[in-house]
Amino acid sequence: EDGKEAAAEPSEAAEPAKSAFVASAVAVVAGALVLRLGGRAALVSLLGLDMVADLGLEQQIDTAVEFANAFGPLAIVGFLGAWCVAKVFLLDFLSLGLALSSGVLFGGVLPGAFLSATGATLGSSLSFALSRGQLKQRVDGALAKQPVARGLAKVVEEDGFRTVFVLRLAPILPLPLASYPYIYGTSNVSYAPFAAGTFLGSLKPYLLDAYLGVFSKQLIDGDALDTSKDAILLFGLGVLVLVGVFASELAAESWEKVQAEVAAEKETRGAEAEEGATGSTDEAAGPLSSTRAWLAARLPDETRGEAAEVWAALGGFAEFHYPLAAAAALEERRRRSEEEEEAMPGADSANPVERLLASLATPATASAP
Repeated sequence: EDGKEAAAEPSEAAEPAKSAFVASAVAVVAGALVLRLGGRAALVSLLGLDMVADLGLEQQIDTAVEFANAFGPLAIVGFLGAWCVAKVFLLDFLSLGLALSSGVLFGGVLPGAFLSATGATLGSSLSFALSRGQLKQRVDGALAKQPVARGLAKVVEEDGFRTVFVLRLAPILPLPLASYPYIYGTSNVSYAPFAAGTFLGSLKPYLLDAYLGVFSKQLIDGDALDTSKDAILLFGLGVLVLVGVFASELAAESWEKVQAEVAAEKETRGAEAEEGATGSTDEAAGPLSSTRAWLAARLPDETRGEAAEVWAALGGFAEFHYPLAAAAALEERRRRSEEEEEAMPGADSANPVERLLASLATPATASAP
C-alpha cells in the first residue's frame, strides 16, 4: 500500500505539467491553422496584438522613445523610480503602461523585461518594508477586513518562495496585484525568498508585455507582417500557453490553501462565539450583549462564525462613533441650556396668554435719538 501511495504522488504532481503541455500543443496547432488559412494578419488580429496600432498612438510612442534617448542612463533611473511609485501607491494601470513600453524604450524585449522585473522588485520591496514599518498599523487594519489577505499571509509563511513565485506568475487571488507585497510584509516570511520569488515570477509577464509593446511598434512601422517570423510567433504562443497553464495549476493549489486558512479561521471564530454564548454573561452589560448571547445560543453551527464577524464589526463601529456621538449630544444639551437661560419666562409656554405676557415683558430696543 505504501508503494502504491508513493507511486500516486508523482502521478498527481505530474498532472499540472501534463495539462500545460497539452494546452500548449493545442494552442500551437490552432495558431498554425489560423496562420495557414488567414495569414499572419489574421493571427495577429486574433491574438489582439494590433491593439496599439488601432489606437493611433504612433506619434506618442515616437515622442516617448525620443524623450528616453535624450536622457540616456537617467531614463533608466526614472523608469525604475516610476515602478516604485506604481507599486507603493497600488497603481496597477501605471505598472501595465511601464511594462508595455519597456521593450520599445530600452532597445528590445529582453532588456525591457529585465528592467521591468527589476523595477517591480524594487517597488515591491518598498511596499514590503513599509508594511513592517511606518504603515504597519494601517496595513494590519486593512487585513482585519480581508479574510483572503489574512489567509494568504499564513500560507506564505509555510512556503515563502513558492507561494510568492507562483502567485506572481498567475495572480488569481481576488486581490489587487500591487497589494501582495503589503500582505507578505505582515507575515514572517524573510526578505530573500520574497525578493527572489517576485523577480523571477515577474519575468514571464513582463517578457510578454515587452514583446507586445515591441510587436505593436513593428505593426505601426509596417515591419510586423514579415512571414519569416511566423515560426517565432508560434513558438512564443506555445511557450506563453505552456507557462500560463502550468502556473495557473500551481496557483490554484495555493488558492486552495488560502481558502482552507479562511475556513479554519471562520471555524475558530465560530467556536469562540459559541464559547462566549454558553459562558457567563454577568460581565456583559447592555441590551446588545444580551441579544448577542440569545442569538448565539440559537444560531446553527455553520452561521456562528459569520455572526461573530458581524458582531465584531458592530462593536468596532460603536467604539468608533460613540465618542463623537456623545460629544455632539453634550454640546447640544449645553446649547439648549444656554438658550433656555436667555429666554424670558413663559416664552416657550403652551398657554398663549403666558407667551403674550412674556413678549410684552421683553425689554424694548433703544431707538436712536
